[in-house]
Amino acid sequence: MTFTAPTSFPSSAAKSRALDDLNREYAAFRKFHLDELGAVLRRCQIDPQTLTDAYQQIPLELHQVRTSKLSDTLLSNQVDALTDLVARRAAIKAVPVVKAPAKSDVKADKVQRRAQANPVLVEVFQGDVKAQITQEFEDNYLKTVARLLGVYGYAPNFFATRKAKTNQRDKDRVTQDAALFTAFVKGGTLNLDRIRASAAETAQAEVDSVLPKMLLKLGRTEVTQVFAEAGGIVRVLGTLDGKAVCLSQTRTLNVSPLGRFFYQYPALLYIDGKRIVEAQFAKLAD
Repeated sequence: MTFTAPTSFPSSAAKSRALDDLNREYAAFRKFHLDELGAVLRRCQIDPQTLTDAYQQIPLELHQVRTSKLSDTLLSNQVDALTDLVARRAAIKAVPVVKAPAKSDVKADKVQRRAQANPVLVEVFQGDVKAQITQEFEDNYLKTVARLLGVYGYAPNFFATRKAKTNQRDKDRVTQDAALFTAFVKGGTLNLDRIRASAAETAQAEVDSVLPKMLLKLGRTEVTQVFAEAGGIVRVLGTLDGKAVCLSQTRTLNVSPLGRFFYQYPALLYIDGKRIVEAQFAKLAD
């Protein structure tokens, strides 16, 4: 059977396995044919040096075989087999490794294609939704600073306060408070420019995080309308395989025990007015 090398290997490990398979084949060949060669040479009463020379034509490892040095001492079928194994090894070595795209790259490509297919969703998230999140963070930063001023005063010694705490969570909370206070209070005065800039930065990062998830969740849905409503609700209307799709997502701002803000996004999905769980919708929309 004619050997045909693959056009590429998906990984270096796959290429290494192919070479390992060939090496095992060579090891079996070597054991069988050395025994055969010895029997033939002994029957013919060949001198020991000639026998040693013939053995050396079939070295321990396949990569050590040199077809140009094969002598007439070897049997013709052995020469043919060795030549074939060497050629197959060279063919496999020449095959390039072409790695499949990483999952992150595949995901990013899918997000980009779905963003291009649904520009209205991108527009609303980068516009109205981002503006709402920016305002929410500005308001909460101001409330946080007011709380910090009430707890620590205008000239706090956070180092001493943290050192006095016995519980690690309390120490971490003081560290978080110190970071926010330093960022937003300067010389006993609110740094409003810094608060606004930080809120805008955080809002952009939040949109960049949640928008791809929304695009992947909607899948092949053709989005027709998007509404950024009060109370952090985003309502998406569209069609999927001729059926009406409605997604209602609620944005809920929470605060961790250390005082960090984070959002949760519970969502409800409907097809033709009937509620459907996300896992079932994903199978339909993918």
